Amino acid sequence: MWIYGCIFLVLCGFLIITRGEKVEDSCKRVERPFVRAGSWFCRKAGIEGRWIRGREAGYFLAAVWLGSFLGFFAAAGESRGEIKTLERREQDYEETLEARVGGEVFEIPLQVSAQVYEPGKIEEYLEEAEERLDRDILKGNTSLSQVTGDLYLPEQVEGLPVTVSWYTDHPEILDWTGRVERSEQKQQVLLQAELICQEEKRQKTWEVTVLPAEKAEGIDGRLKEEAEKGQENKTGNTLLLPESYEGQKVEWRRPEEGTAVAVFGIAVLLGILLMASGLQERKKEQEMRERQMMADYPEIVNQLALLLSAGLSARRAFARLSADYQMRRKRGAKARYAYDALTLCCREMEQGVPEAAAYEHLGGSCPLAAYKTLATLLVQNLRKGNRHLLELLEQESAQAFDDRKRQAKILGEEAGTKLLFPMILLLGIIFVIILVPAWMSFGL
Repeated sequence: MWIYGCIFLVLCGFLIITRGEKVEDSCKRVERPFVRAGSWFCRKAGIEGRWIRGREAGYFLAAVWLGSFLGFFAAAGESRGEIKTLERREQDYEETLEARVGGEVFEIPLQVSAQVYEPGKIEEYLEEAEERLDRDILKGNTSLSQVTGDLYLPEQVEGLPVTVSWYTDHPEILDWTGRVERSEQKQQVLLQAELICQEEKRQKTWEVTVLPAEKAEGIDGRLKEEAEKGQENKTGNTLLLPESYEGQKVEWRRPEEGTAVAVFGIAVLLGILLMASGLQERKKEQEMRERQMMADYPEIVNQLALLLSAGLSARRAFARLSADYQMRRKRGAKARYAYDALTLCCREMEQGVPEAAAYEHLGGSCPLAAYKTLATLLVQNLRKGNRHLLELLEQESAQAFDDRKRQAKILGEEAGTKLLFPMILLLGIIFVIILVPAWMSFGL
């Protein structure tokens, strides 16, 4: 229990320490503490952006935090503390307890016998009752000539209106409840049952041989004997457990059922799944970004060629494209990754970054080879004076439009493939609509 509590407190402290970390504005209010912690960890570990981002790490931390919180309360619910007695039930049952003696913990299975009730009036068929008793009283023993454990001596035959009264000539060895007390020698016991069905009575006798007891070994074996010896008084509804053993205090507890471990394990697994989902979402975002930049590339190159042919320099042409994009954004247009990169390039040049270096940064920040080619052309124009720049840009624009057409064709084919399964499903539905009425009309 305390393990989950410590994990929860450590994570809470970690969330408090990292609350000054900056996160994306798109994060929800509930996500931000965990995303801050994940970003801080990824940044310190030097893995940010390589194969995981702060958001995915934050999802994992959130799942572990929630799992430790739930695991603490689950473990607290299982920890029932020290017990003094065991409740008896209508039938025999086995209870597994933990006995703590001098710092050692022993897991001990105890057989708690059923509480004895006064026999009532029950209807019964005596013949079938005798057959059932011959079969059922063994209760795990191989035969009545080799008895090593308790016998099943019911007061009522299950499913039949018969009550049974039991008698033995040696109750200290085998009592009328079936409790067997093995001694150091083999013992012969005469077991007699009186079967009562309304006013009719019938007696049945068995000869029982109780084999010698095996000496208990170890503390757990002797504790089991001592605990089960307390069952002589079967009229009460509790079994009193021994409080000491050889002068040492014994604490009896029920073992934990493992619910807390399961809850925490599920939470960790959920965190891993959330992290994998975040990575998949990141991959989809990257693909969408690349497709959008590829779609915008022909337009950017074409506009640059037009502005250069009008007499503007490459730097002023970039500034013009950036200004037009910012005007569109103010009017409510959606963000475009390629134009954002152009705007960043213009800001770098305004802040004193050399024009060639800004173009190189533009090519490095864009994942597509086309933008790297554009940046290379602009840098060569500055360093070597490429007088054929306008002609090269026009060729690049024509090639970019051809690439865009091919990309649109590929996307159309992918969309057609995705629609194939719904079309097959609709075809099956149409067959059902046509064939079922025909099948019913023919009376098949």
